[in-house]
Amino acid sequence: MSDANYQKGRDDNVKEFNERKAKQYDEMIKFSGVLLANSLLRYKTSNHVTDSNKIYKTKENVLPELNENLPLFPKDKPIKILDFACGTGFIAEILAPYLSKDSELYGIDISENQLNLFNNRSNEIKLKYPILKEFQGKPFDILDNKFNTDKNYLKPEWLIENSFDIIYCSYSYHHFPDPDKFTNILSKYLKKNGYFIILDFYDKEYEELGGNDIDQTHSHSHSHDDSHSHSHSHGHSHSHSHSHSGDGAHSHAVSHSGGIPPAELAAMLESAGLVSAEHGIAFRFEDWFNEKSVMNHMPPRAAEMIKTTRPTRVNASSGANEYLFPRAVVFAAAQRP
Repeated sequence: MSDANYQKGRDDNVKEFNERKAKQYDEMIKFSGVLLANSLLRYKTSNHVTDSNKIYKTKENVLPELNENLPLFPKDKPIKILDFACGTGFIAEILAPYLSKDSELYGIDISENQLNLFNNRSNEIKLKYPILKEFQGKPFDILDNKFNTDKNYLKPEWLIENSFDIIYCSYSYHHFPDPDKFTNILSKYLKKNGYFIILDFYDKEYEELGGNDIDQTHSHSHSHDDSHSHSHSHGHSHSHSHSHSGDGAHSHAVSHSGGIPPAELAAMLESAGLVSAEHGIAFRFEDWFNEKSVMNHMPPRAAEMIKTTRPTRVNASSGANEYLFPRAVVFAAAQRP
């Protein structure tokens, strides 16, 4: 991935998430965001993977009780968490009441519009949970310091190598032009025994227009003899989205339409030196997605299939066409030795 291509993808993402889009995203994630937070909280518990045949269609009370034993979120010691590509902070807000005294949760994103919403939440959370040591988001690009210099973004003082107990990234890896590079850099910020958890869309059935053949097994010991490529060059079969933005120009905001297979996400974590990599389906859900999102996040033939075969409605607020269809969210996770 050339610097120019990375910069184009990043800049298109910054442009894509304008103030209006950031607010729309915050509304959109209120259903699946609870499922994402639940997957993070329950990781390393006996039921951290849901029934992959179940499709969540409405909000359900899936979150653990505050007094439940959650291995990654201990009740008796503070932890430090990084929400990478944190967006509006919806998931971080759900995690806040599960954090013990003096815990810290930080977010990084390249979109100031999304971070404005994150830090609005931060102010409320600090009042509601005064036991937390810190809860804040900052704009920063961990790959391109020229971008930071041009924007007057300083490296956050809390972004220190070997300091985080948990780094998680949700609904973002399909946007990254070079996810291997992000993974390698981020892994250095983990403490010994810290966990890196990725949650993202992966719609293999739409990508290939075939049957639902996502690996249903949950024996997550990662091996390299499956059908997925592990070359890490990302020259695999995923289409790269070059959608048209409102002004008619090409957008490179989504680099991997259809997502990245969970086995490849796990292989990236292993290539970054992490161990005990696991991967699988975190959950499935059904929701309404607007036409632009469908066109941006799906290969062209899959997008046309969705538009012609799925239930359709017009959003009363935006006037946009929306389509109801199920999606799979996959996870990959590993630990720093």
